[in-house]
Amino acid sequence: MKRGASKRSGPVALLLATAGCLCLAQGISKPLLWFGGERATAVISYQENTVSSRGATWTRYRFTAQDGTHYTGTAMTGAKGVSGVAVKVAYLRFYPDLNMPAYGGYATLLGIVWSVTGLVLIGISRLFRRPCC
Repeated sequence: MKRGASKRSGPVALLLATAGCLCLAQGISKPLLWFGGERATAVISYQENTVSSRGATWTRYRFTAQDGTHYTGTAMTGAKGVSGVAVKVAYLRFYPDLNMPAYGGYATLLGIVWSVTGLVLIGISRLFRRPCC
């Protein structure tokens, strides 16, 4: 074992790689939803009162899938007072719990952010791998 290498480096590498793969999967899901997802009209049912440093707030929306079941999702918005506003959402027909606002900019931005985060975590995990010899 190299000097300074920890016996815990294996589990740390595995944890980072797993988190990175999950983030990457989340990033890949955004364009899949955008291009292959079903569309529905949702209504924003809740908006937080707190505002982030960038002026955005979390919202919760509710929609009905093709099978008649109600689902919810969350998104951030910079708009104020949007409770009751209708928005388009995209969701997977076989798993409507995976959904997002159906706007290209939203899908692109979140897809890039999640994917880059995943790739960075996977890259960092390689720094914690144990040497084989």
